Amino acid sequence: MTEQHPNAHARAASGRYSSGVQHVNEPHHDHFTVVGNHLAQHPELSLTAIGLATHIQSLPAGTTIGIKTLAAKFQGAAAGE
Repeated sequence: MTEQHPNAHARAASGRYSSGVQHVNEPHHDHFTVVGNHLAQHPELSLTAIGLATHIQSLPAGTTIGIKTLAAKFQGAAAGE
């Protein structure tokens, strides 16, 4: 039998939607990057490619970026560490 989680809600809180994705919109004033749905939901890119593109977009303007820089930054990530 599956493990029970007493802090999980038995059903969705009352509102317009009762299932599926529910968004909580909070304004961000510092340290955020806007990623368009055309990238986040691109039908031909892998999850890895989307994550990598999002990371690159989040870097400050003028940041030097390349394969070696990315490989050093994410060392071990490909191995599942």
